[in-house]
Amino acid sequence: VEQIANIISFIPPDLGVVILDGYEPTQKASIATKLADQKLIKREEIEKLEKTIQSKLECLVGGKALFEGVFDLVSNKDKNDLLELLKSSDPDGHKKVRALIVVFEDIMLLSDDEIKLLLSEVNLEQLSTALISADAALSTKLDQNMIESARAMVKQFKELKGEDTPEKDIERAREKVMDVVAQLESAGKIKLKEKILASVGITSQSE
Repeated sequence: VEQIANIISFIPPDLGVVILDGYEPTQKASIATKLADQKLIKREEIEKLEKTIQSKLECLVGGKALFEGVFDLVSNKDKNDLLELLKSSDPDGHKKVRALIVVFEDIMLLSDDEIKLLLSEVNLEQLSTALISADAALSTKLDQNMIESARAMVKQFKELKGEDTPEKDIERAREKVMDVVAQLESAGKIKLKEKILASVGITSQSE
């Protein structure tokens, strides 16, 4: 497991996620926990993975930036499955990984003002699709922050297309919504990651 995490550290995230997809959920959870840790790996260990390395060196593997690069490409469902597995099997690993993963359901953590801002930026049809089969509490919180016309459109969309929308389309829509969340986070307009850290008992200073 540690060797797999080390290999993923040296390759682009889009290839790393392909490797990760080849493992069972329990193995994915173990790899994710190892990948979340940034550590020094010595030349001797690297040579076990790649014999062509000639020079004497030490490299950093794993860590927050690498972990987020790989898991940005993992589906929302797989992220949730991973978190649920770690929560029951490895509480320490869950806390470590939870601090680095953002899922669609985390929108619940946003303040009403932040949600209103998100709603003003997101495509309403994509949001409507994303809310099909979503947690009732999340749907209610978003609904309460919508203007009346938007609320009516979302309700009508779910009634007309809710049962016929493929799961892959729902997942794709949730990823599009989370792209907007990431943009707002990068612009400093919302503080979702800070709220996620707080939810697992980590202050932003100790991130």
